[in-house]
Amino acid sequence: MIKNTKFPEALSNYITQKEVEQISQDVFFIISEVFIFENFQNYINEGFMVGLFNGLTITQDQDNFYGIIKIITIINQEYSVGLRKDQIENIFLKTFYYHEKSGILIEGMIRILNIEPDKESKCRILQCFLDLLKSSPVCVMYSCDLESFIDVSMNILETTYTQKLRLYLLRVLEKLTRFDEYYKLKYKYVEMIEILESYVEHEDVTDKCKELCLKTLENIKSCLN
Repeated sequence: MIKNTKFPEALSNYITQKEVEQISQDVFFIISEVFIFENFQNYINEGFMVGLFNGLTITQDQDNFYGIIKIITIINQEYSVGLRKDQIENIFLKTFYYHEKSGILIEGMIRILNIEPDKESKCRILQCFLDLLKSSPVCVMYSCDLESFIDVSMNILETTYTQKLRLYLLRVLEKLTRFDEYYKLKYKYVEMIEILESYVEHEDVTDKCKELCLKTLENIKSCLN
């Protein structure tokens, strides 16, 4: 636990006030190591979030890259369901939609979703995807990202027994399959239908998850007509 409250402030000021080319990659390693939302919450603002997004574009270290994404997902969770859920504006969403390198975040979150063993981290990533899909009139994923996400999603659904992770993932898939981008792509729809139908029939799946499966199945089948 950080005792010195000036330390989070100094780190926040550094990535907020520096030009991208002047920022040291080492600072993102430090922030990733010490970040606790409660300690940084007074210094989390739009400038801080922009600094994190900038960090994704300059860091060449995979651990730093994943660490930045972890922080971004923690902050978004606080705006979605945590301490800041009553605030009007989610600075994660605002930054995502105007930052020119937002696509890097999408690619990174999908990669982490595929390899991250911690289920809570996976749920935070899925919350980001859900918030993005709910707030945008168009799909936030390019075709290649959408395909990768569906591949990862099917693998998770086939292997996980964690109800919370299933619920988060199915919420995202239900939103994702509403978009025209999915209608045009129809990627692995046969495999998706098989997995979702098996969930509907499985006694170990919650009623809420089954309900989401049925809605997603309806979305997929409607694009085949």
